[in-house]
Amino acid sequence: MSVDRATVRCDMQLPVNFMLAEIRLFDALDTQERNELGEWLTYKELKRGSVIYRQGSLGRSVCFVVDGELDVIHRSDVGDAKIATLSKGEAVGELGLIDGLTRSADVIASSDAAVLILSRKEFDKMVAEKPIIGFKVLQQLAKAMSKTLRDRSETLAQLMTV
Repeated sequence: MSVDRATVRCDMQLPVNFMLAEIRLFDALDTQERNELGEWLTYKELKRGSVIYRQGSLGRSVCFVVDGELDVIHRSDVGDAKIATLSKGEAVGELGLIDGLTRSADVIASSDAAVLILSRKEFDKMVAEKPIIGFKVLQQLAKAMSKTLRDRSETLAQLMTV
């Protein structure tokens, strides 16, 4: 189901701007910019157990959790490891939007959920048509990835000192 450029269906009609206002990554955008960003997003409802991203598949989008929870699971020969559980307001797949390389983990809905998806193709259109919004989104994605990297580095350092 694609965003109709003004509202999406989620139990009731909600403006895209309302959904985006609850995603921390978009705090740097004003109301008008969030409305414009909605033009490039796709809304998707997910049933529990739905796979959003498969480890090893090419990264072509980022998802923003609007409702429910998503599990991030890394699969390896020694077993599966749940890396994170993401909830409303969080993003997953940022690296795929930036580098287009393969996914490093599965992302699976651990409950019924709803997401807004920004594809690389739509992101590129946004940057061409609204470069200021594109810059702000990219800057916030970079900050989110930096925080994740710092958190993982701290966790790794703690594990290595034990």
